[in-house]
Amino acid sequence: MPMTMIEWAAAGFLVLVYGGSGIIELPMWRRFADRFVRLGYPRSWAIVTPALKLLGAALTLIPQAMPIGASRCALIGLAAAASVLRARERSMCAPALAVMVITIASAAFLILQQWKR
Repeated sequence: MPMTMIEWAAAGFLVLVYGGSGIIELPMWRRFADRFVRLGYPRSWAIVTPALKLLGAALTLIPQAMPIGASRCALIGLAAAASVLRARERSMCAPALAVMVITIASAAFLILQQWKR
């Protein structure tokens, strides 16, 4: 069954957010490494996280792998939201959580639509 326009929009949104974020963060990983350390994670996660974002976005583009890519994006979003809440960084809370809620909802929608088929 072909994907509907709303499924393509949800997939495009995930690709835009996670792919764009990975493209921006990966070359500037040294700049983001200090933030990961401040949040209590190893410096190497500044490289691993954008790579996982890019992989999730790429998998979301492939119709057969879309549930896997959307699941990966949702897990990354949940981990980011949990990290921001755990650290209680007020400057990051509202914008980060708003984007994470929307991306997690988009991923959940895609996963459920693919699961129904």
